[in-house]
Amino acid sequence: MNDNLHKHWNELRKISQEKEKLLSELNKEKNKDKKKRNHMLIRKGLLLDQYFETHDLSLDEIQLLLKSVSLFVLEKKKTLLKKEEQNG
Repeated sequence: MNDNLHKHWNELRKISQEKEKLLSELNKEKNKDKKKRNHMLIRKGLLLDQYFETHDLSLDEIQLLLKSVSLFVLEKKKTLLKKEEQNG
């Protein structure tokens, strides 16, 4: 009986260790994805600042600016990108 209990205890410990390892790997992947997304958002913010000179604007002012040009951009985006691809 004692050997059987010990055997099950070891199996549970192994399963627990495997679970922890999988959770650790999953967290590493999530962190990697977060870092990648954060890097992309920072780069987009830098482009916004570069082309719209938003460095001295508040977030509310930037939002108003983007709202005011968004319809134009959405309507022309495909055409503008196609022209850029042809010229590039």
